[in-house]
Amino acid sequence: RQKNEELKKSQEELARKQQMWLDARAEMDAMAASAYAMLQAMEKLGQAWTACIEAAEGFEYAMSAVEAVTDATDREMGQLSAVAKEVGASTIFTATQIADSMEYMGLAGWSAQEMIAGIPDVENLAAASGEDLSRVCDIVTDSMMALGYGTEDTEHFVDVLAQTARSANTNVTLMGDSLKYVASTAGALNYSVEDVATVLAALASSGIKGSMAGTALRNVLASIADPSAEASEALKRLGVSLTDSQGGIQSLDAMITSLRQGFLQLSEAEKVQYASSIAGKRGMSGMLALVNMSQEEYDKLAATIEDCTGAAEQMAATRLDNFHGSTVILASAFDALKTSIGEAFTPALQKITEDLTGLTNSANDFVKNNKSLV
Repeated sequence: RQKNEELKKSQEELARKQQMWLDARAEMDAMAASAYAMLQAMEKLGQAWTACIEAAEGFEYAMSAVEAVTDATDREMGQLSAVAKEVGASTIFTATQIADSMEYMGLAGWSAQEMIAGIPDVENLAAASGEDLSRVCDIVTDSMMALGYGTEDTEHFVDVLAQTARSANTNVTLMGDSLKYVASTAGALNYSVEDVATVLAALASSGIKGSMAGTALRNVLASIADPSAEASEALKRLGVSLTDSQGGIQSLDAMITSLRQGFLQLSEAEKVQYASSIAGKRGMSGMLALVNMSQEEYDKLAATIEDCTGAAEQMAATRLDNFHGSTVILASAFDALKTSIGEAFTPALQKITEDLTGLTNSANDFVKNNKSLV
């Protein structure tokens, strides 16, 4: 009996020690889990901090590029920076993307105040078309200058492009490719963006877009303005002239109408022959597309493009009035928050980086001067 009691006590002691070990193991597991969770939290915090620094770094670099291509004062740079952040926080484009587009404006010779006034209009066009902001900004600034428009016309100009994009089988990028080839010629003739856009829309309806449309229209205008002997004879027979009865330059719309009326008198074979004589091999398909479109269709297209006020802003609002649009705008707002947080650290980080650069250069000098020791 005594042995049984001793055995029982031994078993109880063993069970107690085993439970103590299990309790200790559980406590260690809990501590390890807490430590792991803390490490994960610290890692996430570090990643978030790094993301803030990267956002601020990218924005600061983009604004430095703007400053480099403009003669903006410190006060104006502060205004540009504030506008970029404000627009970036409330649209689908980040502050850095807004700053990148400002660089294109600066390269086009826009002043700081012109940038501030024009960036919301350009942003509306990019949002309305769903295209890259910097690309759209480049198209707008280049085309406006080539066509003879001032920065005060930005809102109307982007409305015309937006309305054209939704009225014909084309987009802003394709129109930009067209304008690259024809805008300077059209601008020299003092043609309006509405008239040029109407022709490009008419060509797009026949599948002639981008550089092909721009080249075709440029060839037509150049030939009518300074015709060869063959083209001059063809234009004379058609009754088409660059100038009106008072000696002034006809509007582009009036000239296209004259061409269309002249071509009505021709057979199919003659149409091809005359188009080739006037516009050349590269422009004849465009001319045929314009003269084959009915006057009613062309006038309707022109009226639609003319009625463009507010088109870019309206299209942008419609395109973003959905869940996806809301998420993209939220992402831009979050990027603005990261940028603001990161900017609190970048001055100190820049000083540290500059000091490290100095130390690195000193170490490099030491190595170069003590190669045998190294």
